[in-house]
Amino acid sequence: MPLLVSFFLPFLTVGLFIFFFKGDFTIREIIIFLLGSISLCLLTWIIASSLSGRSVEYLGGYVEKVTHYDEWNELVTRTRQVPAGQDDKGNTIYVTQTYTEVVEHPECWSMKPSLGKERWITEYDFDTIREKFGTDGVFVPMFRNYYTKNGDAQSYSWNGERGTIVSYTRKHRYRNPFKGTNSIFRYTDIDYDKAREYGLMEYPEVRGYKQKTILGFIPDDDAIDEIDYINAVYGEKSQFRLFVLVYPSNLGIETVEKQKCYWHGGNKNELVVCVGVNDSLKVEWCGAFSWCDEPWLEVETRNWFAEHDTLDIKSYGLWLEKNIESKWKRKEFSDFKYLGTSTSNVVKWIVFGLSLVLCFGFWIFKLCDVF
Repeated sequence: MPLLVSFFLPFLTVGLFIFFFKGDFTIREIIIFLLGSISLCLLTWIIASSLSGRSVEYLGGYVEKVTHYDEWNELVTRTRQVPAGQDDKGNTIYVTQTYTEVVEHPECWSMKPSLGKERWITEYDFDTIREKFGTDGVFVPMFRNYYTKNGDAQSYSWNGERGTIVSYTRKHRYRNPFKGTNSIFRYTDIDYDKAREYGLMEYPEVRGYKQKTILGFIPDDDAIDEIDYINAVYGEKSQFRLFVLVYPSNLGIETVEKQKCYWHGGNKNELVVCVGVNDSLKVEWCGAFSWCDEPWLEVETRNWFAEHDTLDIKSYGLWLEKNIESKWKRKEFSDFKYLGTSTSNVVKWIVFGLSLVLCFGFWIFKLCDVF
């Protein structure tokens, strides 16, 4: 209702003004106001509706190589305007002067991930990845047009061994058809305060090129390496990403459904595993969710943790590796185009408020003109 009223208000405003102040307007003013207000409200509606359906997913890959670029310099020719006396009227005359300058370029470091372009990193990150690779550097001539320092490079590549892989994560924005829809896929709204009350978890931030994927629990390095390996290798190849969420078991298995609602079913490339454990790390319940048409991995994940009652994330990861390629098929959200989009209440009230302000401004402007 607020959306329909928003586009009706400008016509109502014009009609009332004509009724009370006959003749105190021009057709041009009316046309400008109607076209301007309706266009602005329509544009706001389109932009806000589009933004309300945007989601962020996390894509996994691995670092293919890191490169160190030596410092170098170049001789650059520049021009500048310098004063050269005055003309007859006392104005300063400027002439163009050409000069050369040595420009210094400091050393820098970069990484090349399996997905995306080369990106700059810190020296610390470079050293960390290079040491993890454990490979010899390869000299890379840069063939620069240098002055006194040529600034070549040294590149270190991953050797393909499992134990030396470095995982990489980046954000990717996409349109989520389930946000802003009133279809059967709409999830119960859980706000931030309710999520804290229920003990639910937030998506972890991507810090640099890393993201935590085991939440609610401090895992050992073997578990971290295993899950990172899965997300790195199968992230791009199978469009897959695994999150393992560990909760106190007293929260109850209904936490799985609450987490699913809070994350709106998760992103299209995710398998989210929720595990409830007691103080002794004994698994007391487990659930999983994804968008797969056939939830084989979800069912078998619950069965696996039922058979292995002590939390062992590394072993679960090793089991999962054997089944991803044959049992995982990422859901294509394009299958849900038929849902369309429905405007959220927030967007409707934003458009209504804008229309109200524009109509009120028109009345103020015209009343000041009349009186």
